[in-house]
Amino acid sequence: MHFQQGLLDSARGELTAAAQLFRDAGDRMDAAQATRSVAAVDRVSGRLEDATRGYEEALAVFREGGSSNDLAFVLRDLGQIRLEFERPGEAMTLLSEALQWSRAAGVASTEAQVLNRLGQAWLQSGEPDRALTTFEEALSIASGIGDALDEAYALRGIGAARVRLREFGPAREALERALELAGGIGERMAQARALLGLSEVALASGDPGEAILFGQRAAAAFREMGIPLDEARALTLLSDAYVASGSTDNADAASADAAALRAKVLGDQEG
Repeated sequence: MHFQQGLLDSARGELTAAAQLFRDAGDRMDAAQATRSVAAVDRVSGRLEDATRGYEEALAVFREGGSSNDLAFVLRDLGQIRLEFERPGEAMTLLSEALQWSRAAGVASTEAQVLNRLGQAWLQSGEPDRALTTFEEALSIASGIGDALDEAYALRGIGAARVRLREFGPAREALERALELAGGIGERMAQARALLGLSEVALASGDPGEAILFGQRAAAAFREMGIPLDEARALTLLSDAYVASGSTDNADAASADAAALRAKVLGDQEG
């Protein structure tokens, strides 16, 4: 985790310097592109407040003359941050505009990415039927252009929606396919999220032992990648699985670790 964070910090330093060079040269558009990249590093690192500022700075410039795809990307990532804070209404507003710009740009991969996030917003809003429809649209686009990564994320979303609809068999099938696709292209983040989904379906279908095994793998993967909020989600699910298995000490420890991670990342940002 420390090695991963070191790489992220190094990348952030180089991108920040590049953004300043572009500003000094009067090149606002390239400065905005570099600022967007800095914000992306901040988002992955859990510096969500800094990421929001960076994206909003880039968005203001792109609204004056950026491409449709530039606008779609920044709005997509601002929507993702709202999802991290579990504010689906705000995310929906940003992502709906991002979807319009992605379609104006005619870039299918961007449209699939935005639809996958819109599906997450519907899930957070407690509307799994609408989430399922959105994820299926993303899946159709991603599979049509051979985009295995967004296909895996769409399948992971389909699995999550079907869990909430208590369709456990189809949910497992979608998540296993997502795990297979992500493994085939070496995408560790997508693999970890598929594992988290499999833990969720196992717990919901009454198998806490399997939920613990999948949850432990997911938490370890997020920890190794230095993604604290996702690690916290995995630990929260693990805590629920431990409770269901009767292991209250392990449940309390996992819950405490999850709370500590959230406090470290979010802190005052939640306000």
